[in-house]
Amino acid sequence: MRYLLVNFLKITGLLFGCSLGMTAYAQQMSKTIIVHPIVGETIDQQEKLAFGLFPTYRLENFQEASFLRFASVDSTQGSILVRITLRNGEVRTRSYSEREFQQMKSSIERQCRAVLADQQYKAELAEQEQKKQKRQLEKKQRQ
Repeated sequence: MRYLLVNFLKITGLLFGCSLGMTAYAQQMSKTIIVHPIVGETIDQQEKLAFGLFPTYRLENFQEASFLRFASVDSTQGSILVRITLRNGEVRTRSYSEREFQQMKSSIERQCRAVLADQQYKAELAEQEQKKQKRQLEKKQRQ
C-alpha cells in the first residue's frame, strides 16, 4: 500500500511539473498583439462602445479584451485568440481567423478616419463662420 502511495505521489508531482512546464512553454509561444494603435493592447469598455466591438457581449458585462497570437509550427502566421474578461471575473476565449482580425482592424481604422474627417469638417465650418462674422463686422464699421 505504501509503495502505491509513494508512486502515486511521484506520478502526480511529475504530471504537475509537466503541466507547469507546458504552461510556461505556451506563454513563451504566444504574444499579445494590437488590433489597432488607438485601442492598444487591451480593449476596454469605452473602446468597445466607441468602435462597436464584440457585439455579442453586453456593455455592462464587458470589462476588457486582448488578442494573443500563438506561434505555429506549420504556419508563418500562427493562430489568434481573443481573451475577453467579463465584469464578474469570468474569462472567455475564442479563436479568431486572420481575416476576422484584419476586418476588426479595418473597421476601427474606418471609424477613426470618419471621426477625423468630421473634426476637420467642423473646424472648417467654424473657420468659415468666423470669416463671415468678420466680414459682417467690417461692413458695419464702414457704414
